[in-house]
Amino acid sequence: MNPDVIVVLSGGVVVDGDASSGERIYRSTNYDEGDAFGTLGAVVRVQAAAKLAEKYPQAFLITTGMNGLDGMSVARIQRSELETLGVSSDRIVLEELSFNTKTQIPESLNIIREHGWGRTLFITSEYQMERVQAFVERFHRKTICKIEYQDAESVLSENNSDFVEY
Repeated sequence: MNPDVIVVLSGGVVVDGDASSGERIYRSTNYDEGDAFGTLGAVVRVQAAAKLAEKYPQAFLITTGMNGLDGMSVARIQRSELETLGVSSDRIVLEELSFNTKTQIPESLNIIREHGWGRTLFITSEYQMERVQAFVERFHRKTICKIEYQDAESVLSENNSDFVEY
């Protein structure tokens, strides 16, 4: 499938930087750290989305989630990471109303419906795939588009043999 839109489901975020200097950098979690809810490896979703954006240059990307840190939405943190990885900001649509996976799905489907996109690719972590598919099946009845799923780990493994070991 050649997607019209790639939905990047959010994961955990953390803050880097020195609070005394006021320099704060917000970023997605790595595999060796979790957020307050234990979400690991959220950064691989963003990295894989950037690879898919390169593979499908016509596709838009939806970044998801309002609950970030210090008033910064997860969707904005993901957008910043995607831009750093070379994705143009004019391809990125923010979904900042959701607060977990269960709400990210219907909010993303609303945006997809509003834009009239017909082919959608949801990207998340492998451990979350079945859960995401169940939520999409529950909410998909209200939208008319073709939906596929991709785990981030497979995308990164195809492009980097070192990632398999990681």
